[in-house]
Amino acid sequence: MDEKPIQLFGETQGRIGAKPLSLGPETGIVHRGCPEVVDYEYTRKVVASIFIFGMEACRG
Repeated sequence: MDEKPIQLFGETQGRIGAKPLSLGPETGIVHRGCPEVVDYEYTRKVVASIFIFGMEACRG
């Protein structure tokens, strides 16, 4: 038997969506979009313990 504590977190702010690729109005050149932005601030929700029971097959 083994025990492992884990922490569960929640986001404090919503994610900022990604911007797609766009074409320049005069030149028609493709401009890069922006990736999704994720804030690194979080709230601590709960601490839990996971119990792991290992079983070995009987060998004879």
